[in-house]
Amino acid sequence: MKVRGTVIPVDGISQQPAELRQPTQGEKQENALSAIGVGLRKRPPVNHLANLSIYAASFVPSILNTAGNFFCVVSGGSLKVYSEGGPEQTVTFPAGQAYLAGANSAYKAVTISDFTFIVNTAQEVAAIPAPTSLPASFSNWTTLNGDASDTNLQARFFVQSQGTFKGKVQTEADLPQAGDNPAPVQGDVWQVVGDSNRRFTGFYVIRNGAAWEETYGPASELALDETTMPHSLVRQSDGTWVFQPFAWTVKGVGDFVSNPVPSFLGRKITDVFFFKNRLGFVSDSFVTMSASGFYGSFFRTTVMTLLDSDPIDITVSGTRQHIIKHAVASQGQLMLFTEQGQLRLTYGDLLTPTSVGIDVVTEYEGATAAKPVALGADVYYPTSGQFSSVYSIRTGSDGLLTVGTDITAHVPEYIPRPATQMAAGDRQNMLVVYSPNDPKALYVYRTWFAGSDRVQSSWSRWSFSLTSILGFWVRDDILYMVSRRAYNGGAAFQISLEWINMDTTFQTSGFEFDIYLDRRVQLTGSYNSSTNKTAFTIPYSYDDAELPLVQAILADGWAEKGARVNPLDVVASNLTVTLTGDYSANPVIFGIPYKMEYLMSQVFPSARRVSGRTMIRSVQISYRDTATYSLEIDTYGQGSANTTTV
Repeated sequence: MKVRGTVIPVDGISQQPAELRQPTQGEKQENALSAIGVGLRKRPPVNHLANLSIYAASFVPSILNTAGNFFCVVSGGSLKVYSEGGPEQTVTFPAGQAYLAGANSAYKAVTISDFTFIVNTAQEVAAIPAPTSLPASFSNWTTLNGDASDTNLQARFFVQSQGTFKGKVQTEADLPQAGDNPAPVQGDVWQVVGDSNRRFTGFYVIRNGAAWEETYGPASELALDETTMPHSLVRQSDGTWVFQPFAWTVKGVGDFVSNPVPSFLGRKITDVFFFKNRLGFVSDSFVTMSASGFYGSFFRTTVMTLLDSDPIDITVSGTRQHIIKHAVASQGQLMLFTEQGQLRLTYGDLLTPTSVGIDVVTEYEGATAAKPVALGADVYYPTSGQFSSVYSIRTGSDGLLTVGTDITAHVPEYIPRPATQMAAGDRQNMLVVYSPNDPKALYVYRTWFAGSDRVQSSWSRWSFSLTSILGFWVRDDILYMVSRRAYNGGAAFQISLEWINMDTTFQTSGFEFDIYLDRRVQLTGSYNSSTNKTAFTIPYSYDDAELPLVQAILADGWAEKGARVNPLDVVASNLTVTLTGDYSANPVIFGIPYKMEYLMSQVFPSARRVSGRTMIRSVQISYRDTATYSLEIDTYGQGSANTTTV
C-alpha cells in the first residue's frame, strides 16, 4: 500500500505518543515559529535598542501615552522611565520615593489616558483624620478631575469644622429654623434619622449660614493616607515625568454605617484595574471600585440616596475562601483570579452598586505569580502542578463564557514552574510565557481561530544567549524584552532593552528578507588607511564566548547588500568590531548567529488496520528563502544518524 501526503508543521510540538499526534505536530521546536499561511520559519532575531542604567530584577510595565510609548522600571526603591526607543526620561519626586520601598516584584500598574497608577502590593493602606482645611501637601498631589485650583474641587479633600452635636430629629421638617427658640447656631450638627418615606435612612446635617447642609457624623470623618495609597506617574507638558501621591477624596458625609470605609483600608492592595470608567483595587476577597468617572473617590458624596455612580465595594461569597490576586478586563468582562479558582464580576445593563455581584466561573488551582493576560476573546492564566499549565476562558459573541480550556494539554511537561510573567500580542495571536527556572528562554504559543473553532495551537521554545529575562511586553507586532547579559567571562553584567518583530512577513530595512542575527545592530564604521581596518563601536559588551561568533552583513546601500563579510576579516573585542578593508562607505549589520531546530514526529501509518511493516521510500522537504541548513536522519531503533547539509 503506497501512501502520499503533505504535512505543514504549523502546530508546534506535542508530548503525546507519536502515533497519537496530529501530522502537523513535531517532537521538538526550538527557535522556530509556526504560522498558518507561511509554515515553519526561524524565530525572528533579537535587535539591540539601548543599555539601561539598572542592575537588579525590576518591575517593567508598559505605558501607552498620547506622546508616545514608554515603560518604567522600579528597582532598588527608585523608579526610572524610558521611551521604547531607549532614552531615559527625567522623573521628579516632589513627595519623595518612600512608597517604592520593597521588593522589586511587588508592584502592579494600570494606565488611564496619560495617568499611570502604580501600586506597591506590600504596602498596607492606612487612614488619617480628615483635615479641616486644604492640606499643605495638596500641591504635591495629582488631580485627575478638573483644575487643581478650582475651589469646588478642593473642597472634596477636606471637611468643614463642626460645632456642637445637638441630637436627633425624625425628618428635615423637624430641624430648628431661624426665629426658633433656641435658634440654630453656625456649626450645629443634627442627625436626621428618617422615616418610612426614606426607608429610615439616616444622615447628618450642619448649620452653614442660613441653610442646613449634609455632613458627617461626630468623629466619623476620615481621609485615606495618601502616602500609603497608590501613586501616580504622569508625563508633563515639557516632556518630564512626575511621580507623586494621587488626590483621594475624604469621607465627608454619613457615618461608618451609612458610608463605610473602602475594604482595602487596613489591607494590602494586590492588583489595580480600570473597568467601565472606574478605577478598581482588589484586596483579600474584596473588589473596590471608584465612583464612575471620578477615580479618586471611594466614599459616597451623599447618603440621602444611593446613586448609580457611587463607589462599589463587594466581596466573594461562597463556601471556599477566595483571596483575589489579579483582575483582568476583557470583552466587557472583569475576570478575577485566585489560588482557588477563577471568578467573574457580574452586573446588569449598567455597573452600579445595586447591580453588581461576583460569580465563581471555575475552581482550578491557580498559579498566581504571573498575572493573566487577555488575547482577543480569551483570557489566559497559568495553573499550578509539577509543570506550568495554561488555561483559557473565552467570551463568545453572546457574552457567554467557554471555560477551562487547557491549551497545554498536549505539552503537559513543557513549561517549567512557576510561570512568573505572561504577555500577549493580538496582531499575531501570540502568547509569551516566562519561568525563572528556565531563565534564558521564552515559551511562545501561537493560535488561530476559524470562527469559534481553534484551528491552531502551537507551542515552541525560544532560547537566547543571555543570563536572564527581567521583563517583557508586547506592543503591536513588537516584543520588547529587558534582559540581563554577562560579559568579561561572567565577571560583569549589563541590562539591555531589546526588541523582536513577531510579524511573519517582516523584512530587514532595505531587504526582501530578514537577517537572522541576534543582538543585531546596524552601524557605520571609521576606516584607518594605514592599517587597512574599519572599526565599528558596538553599543554593548560581548561576552567572551560570543566574540568568535560575531558576523558582519553588508546593509542597504552596498552593491553587494546582504553579503556576509569573510569571518576571517572580522575581529571582535569587548566594545569594538574591526573589519579588514574599507567598509566605511555604508552601514554594516552585526550580530550573533543562533540555531533553529525542528524534530519531526516518528512516522506511523494512519490506517490502523494495515498490516506489515512501514517503509518510507522518500520524503520531500519544500523550502524557500532559506540559507544553508542541516538535515539529520535517524534510523529508528538503531541509534545511527546520517547528516546532510543543504
